Amino acid sequence: MPNFTDFVIIQDHGITIPHGGVNDFHFDPFNAPGAVGPPSILTFRLKSTGRPQLTVLINNVALVTDAQLEPGPDRSWHETITQLRLEQTGNLLDMAIRGNGSVTVSDVVLFYQRSAE
Repeated sequence: MPNFTDFVIIQDHGITIPHGGVNDFHFDPFNAPGAVGPPSILTFRLKSTGRPQLTVLINNVALVTDAQLEPGPDRSWHETITQLRLEQTGNLLDMAIRGNGSVTVSDVVLFYQRSAE
């Protein structure tokens, strides 16, 4: 049976993860109805200050580990997810930084394969 692409908007407004204090952010759980497996693509806007390192996890599986960020203008981040199968409900997205600086993340969208059934 053929599959098609679907998407879920995880968050459409910006959050800032500062350095020092709480250095992570746990997004609200999201659903991926009809998800049939990898690959999926996670996209978001990102702006960093300083030179923090970014880690991104879905369902406790690391997609990005300590990516070194440079200060600069807003940029788009696209991460192809091949190492995990999304759950139909209750998926968890977490982002964390370490090092000096902060990261503002917005417009978080996940594209995934959905069964046509």
